[in-house]
Amino acid sequence: MNKLNPIRFATALTITAAIAYTICSFAFLAAPDLTYGFFSSFAHGMGLTASGVFGSFGMSFESYLLGLVCISLGAFALGGLFALTFNRTTIAVPRSERTDFSTIRPSEA
Repeated sequence: MNKLNPIRFATALTITAAIAYTICSFAFLAAPDLTYGFFSSFAHGMGLTASGVFGSFGMSFESYLLGLVCISLGAFALGGLFALTFNRTTIAVPRSERTDFSTIRPSEA
């Protein structure tokens, strides 16, 4: 089995997380109440605004950049750790023991 390059995998995850964070930030700016409701559904309907989690939301460009940096650093660290763990736990199967899935035909009903 092919091994993952930890730097490439971590970079790909970082870019993906940064894009998702940016989309989420625009959603909060465009429709804060709708976005609050959407994320409240992830918290099993708990009122996130009432609990103070999203109580006083105000996004400045500086807070966006700080969040983007934190998300990116965390994603890079987790991506690298995942790739290293994957590479250490993956068992290489000799070519002679691999199944050739291209020869398997779906059963005819």
